[in-house]
Amino acid sequence: MTLHVLNRLTLVALLSLMVGACSLLPQSGPNLRNASKIVPERGIKYVELKADTVRAFGRSVQVDLPQTSHVPVGQLRLQLGPGDVLRIQMFETSGTGSLFAGAEGAGVLGRVVIDDRGFISLPYAGRMKAAGMTPQELQTRIAQKLSRITVEPAAFVEVVKDYSNSVTVNGVVPKPGRLSLREGVASALDAINQAGGVDGQTWHYDVVLRRKSNVTRRTVSELLNGGDLALQPGDQLLIERNPKRFIALGALREAGAFDFPGPDVSLLSALATARGLSDQQADRTGVYVFRPTPVGVDSTVTEPQLFLLDMSEPDSLFIADAFSIKPGDAVFVTNAPFTDLNKVLEPILRSLSIFRFAINPVGN
Repeated sequence: MTLHVLNRLTLVALLSLMVGACSLLPQSGPNLRNASKIVPERGIKYVELKADTVRAFGRSVQVDLPQTSHVPVGQLRLQLGPGDVLRIQMFETSGTGSLFAGAEGAGVLGRVVIDDRGFISLPYAGRMKAAGMTPQELQTRIAQKLSRITVEPAAFVEVVKDYSNSVTVNGVVPKPGRLSLREGVASALDAINQAGGVDGQTWHYDVVLRRKSNVTRRTVSELLNGGDLALQPGDQLLIERNPKRFIALGALREAGAFDFPGPDVSLLSALATARGLSDQQADRTGVYVFRPTPVGVDSTVTEPQLFLLDMSEPDSLFIADAFSIKPGDAVFVTNAPFTDLNKVLEPILRSLSIFRFAINPVGN
């Protein structure tokens, strides 16, 4: 048997195994060519991204929005409460009385603490309810009490330490702690700025606002974009670094987990972040996005989703730019058919070259 015939027989025998061998080759991800038939059985919603279907999953770019929540700076009726520490001055405006000693006839009490029942006790004025009043209302009440024993009395109430009208800020801020709403802190952004702000890209930071039984979560970027939150006494703010990431796998020039490059990321931007499709490996008709079921974010989505974009179509770039990538999405680009074929052919051709050289060494 000649070498030429032997080579042909060997090649035919090996090629006959290629179809089965392709399914056994190592892959960089799942085989999704028949996804449209399989995913409904797995409880996965399958969507082919086209001009008429991408609208439901499009980007909602928000730029320079007006304030979406009213932040009443200086307009809250802040009431006194248990634990507040007051500085109280009592005096006579006529200047003819002698009840109060000290500078300019004023009686100064530097530290008056509202007790757990909301009461304070003052000399001459006696015991009175302070909780539930504003400082101005308490001043009027003290003056009424003193009017029984002196001429033209008056009082001035200053809040030294404000606990009942404060909020707490914790988490990844330089100066966590308790802040008073009496000192210009009226919104979540005010509190974050007072606590030293956040370091880095604002869309990677979440703000969790706890108000009794209600919890609100927004990114710092959303607050800056017009979604600031008005604060109320007792609110708790937690600032968390929560990087927004997507995963890129398959026939891309660079695979891995990538941080969002901006607050709003399109599929086109995600592919560019992964340095685009591999010219040698990618199947342009098989660009997939897998979206797992969100937890506690969007109650309207109850099933995982799988999206397919055919980037061989002329309008694919526009569709990719319109599709919004969500945190946790996985972008997967399938291999072109010839890529799997090359995986089989390469070792075969290498083996044939070695075999040919063994039968017919150079120079013979």
